[in-house]
Amino acid sequence: FSCATTNTVTRPYTPLCSLIGRGSKSKNLPCPVAAVSRHSSTVLRSSATVARSFLTVSRSLCTVAELRGTVRKPRATVAKLRETVKNLCGTVKKLRATVAKLRSTVKKLRATVAKLRGTVKNLCGTVKKLSVTVAELRGTVKKLRLYLDKAKPHTTASVNTPNTHLKQIDIQSFKPLYEVI
Repeated sequence: FSCATTNTVTRPYTPLCSLIGRGSKSKNLPCPVAAVSRHSSTVLRSSATVARSFLTVSRSLCTVAELRGTVRKPRATVAKLRETVKNLCGTVKKLRATVAKLRSTVKKLRATVAKLRGTVKNLCGTVKKLSVTVAELRGTVKKLRLYLDKAKPHTTASVNTPNTHLKQIDIQSFKPLYEVI
């Protein structure tokens, strides 16, 4: 380290001499070497502190970057979850529409079943009436057979002429038949 003839420190240390405060530029006093050495050690310590601070800051920046990466992953997960929730909401809407359609279909089917039950009841009543009518007709047929059997003449075997029994039937014997009908 040396002071130049212009009473200033050589170029790398020029700001250092101006910071020391010993010797004024107006008086052109020489730069004291001891003071410069004391202040240079202080500056070195300060630079070491600054370096440590820079290291701490760089580590902090790395930590911040890691935290940003850590935060981005949950954000991506949240975005995926939101998309999944939207899809599920759409599916729920579709299912609700399907359920509404099924309910209307069930109502229609119930109405159809009620109509079919009424139709079956009517058919059962009709069948009962028909069975009664059939029974009455059977009775009528039996009565007709009885009357026809009574109305037939008792012809002998020697009679061979066709329709001779019709000539022998008395019309008066059919009066009860008309009353039955």
